[in-house]
Amino acid sequence: MTEAPPAERIFETYLKDVPERTRPLVRSLVVSRIAAYQEKPYDPKVGETWMINSELLDQYANQPDKYSVLKQAVSLITLSKHQDGQTEWYYRWLRGNGLSILFDKKMGEALLEFTDDEEESPGLIEALNSFLDTDVSGLDKKALSDVPEAYSLFATFLVCDNLLKEGRKNPYVSPGWSLDVKELLIKAEKRAVNPEVRRVMNIFGEISDTKPLHERFAMFASSASLRLSSDRNPLP
Repeated sequence: MTEAPPAERIFETYLKDVPERTRPLVRSLVVSRIAAYQEKPYDPKVGETWMINSELLDQYANQPDKYSVLKQAVSLITLSKHQDGQTEWYYRWLRGNGLSILFDKKMGEALLEFTDDEEESPGLIEALNSFLDTDVSGLDKKALSDVPEAYSLFATFLVCDNLLKEGRKNPYVSPGWSLDVKELLIKAEKRAVNPEVRRVMNIFGEISDTKPLHERFAMFASSASLRLSSDRNPLP
């Protein structure tokens, strides 16, 4: 009897309960990750598992139906906590991949449109709020690799940055932020300027995989600091 490929074994053992709309994407993410590890010796450096699928995720963000891609990403981000520890480990990784799709600048307009949908958006906004609450106190560069939620917090800042910039660029796409979105963005700004949060997020600027993304976070945090110190309202 032929043994199933590693990616298929992982999917069938741990990920077969993911939402149906996300299954092709999840399979591709697992295959991509395994292939990357086979191409070079495994090096558990900080950041490798976060950005290892960046080319695949970029392909998804380039698809013409951005709204469909966005809904797949949201399905990953809002995965419920799984009782099985190993399955939950994969879920934690998948949530970060979903966020990586949403912070792509090409997804900005679809993201803005989605947050206007009062029926669809609450689950995403709740999840983003939850990631913003992540406690990263005391984490150093080595410890980050064991805390996927630290990357999810970093990625959530970039999602909020994407949403804020798109709202400024296309004020007529949205007639105005909902109260939930305004509260989310203000919360993100306050968390971004927290000294301990900023210290940990700055570690991503020391990692080659995430250094380009950190430049976006640094600009977001700097703008947030200026707004909060002058009490200016940045929202469209």
